[in-house]
Amino acid sequence: MLSPLTNREAVLSSKIEGTQATVDEVLEYEAGMEFDEHKVHDIQEVVNYRKTLTLASEAIAKGPITLWLIRQMHSTLMNTVRGERKSPGAIPR
Repeated sequence: MLSPLTNREAVLSSKIEGTQATVDEVLEYEAGMEFDEHKVHDIQEVVNYRKTLTLASEAIAKGPITLWLIRQMHSTLMNTVRGERKSPGAIPR
């Protein structure tokens, strides 16, 4: 029941970063529809955002927010998208 709301939240929040993908495009992509490379990157950012929301909500339900969780969330957000080569999940010293 929360999945449509999570999809919409992921799309709207990703637009702040300049990502251009719709809920329909995300669903079509996940159903196997093909898109051009630029659109796939935008859709993947939305998918990563949604995965991160799920990861965070499940982890927080089990316990406190930890450094491990923050690093894991960042790594999930950056997986295969812009910034993936900038040490996802790492904290600079």
